[in-house]
Amino acid sequence: MNQISSANITAAALTTQVFLLIIMGIGAAFWYPTEDVFHGLYRRTRLAWIILTFTPLTLLPLIFSVDFAEIWRPLLGNANIPGVRSTLAIFLMFSLDIVCVAFLIGWTGGSRNSPFSAIYFILPALAIFLREPFLRITLYTSIVILFFVAQLIMSGVPNLPTRQGDKKAFGLVSVFCVLLTTVIGYVTRPR
Repeated sequence: MNQISSANITAAALTTQVFLLIIMGIGAAFWYPTEDVFHGLYRRTRLAWIILTFTPLTLLPLIFSVDFAEIWRPLLGNANIPGVRSTLAIFLMFSLDIVCVAFLIGWTGGSRNSPFSAIYFILPALAIFLREPFLRITLYTSIVILFFVAQLIMSGVPNLPTRQGDKKAFGLVSVFCVLLTTVIGYVTRPR
């Protein structure tokens, strides 16, 4: 049976992060907050800068992690390049992803209105698939729920009468969905 190494998990994290950044970029490119072309372009440009700022912050620790560097180090004559532990690189990736998504949601109308809200809900599941420890999965899930609910409370729904029950129902369904996927994913994770 094949053993899954830290380098394999780090490579999977790197691949996942690249696709997650592409998804964020697509969301930013297709988000039109207003009919005013110049104002909309300004808002989308702001989103692009947020994504571009977080891209090297999340990718470079993964690329230069000790375990993943073993894959590409022979190309440089086995140069001794310092790196971070893979577990720290993946922790940084998830932590910074949560912060980046919080910024994107804040700039696009809050949890209820933002096209980026769905990203919150896949982060704990991705942590499970990338074999993060239980305490980290719990930490990511807790922070995601905290940020989602805070941004839901602070956001209003433009052009719709806002009723407290609507926000409460949306928030409860969303929070229970992330909890359900996290619990089921953790229980059924590969061992």
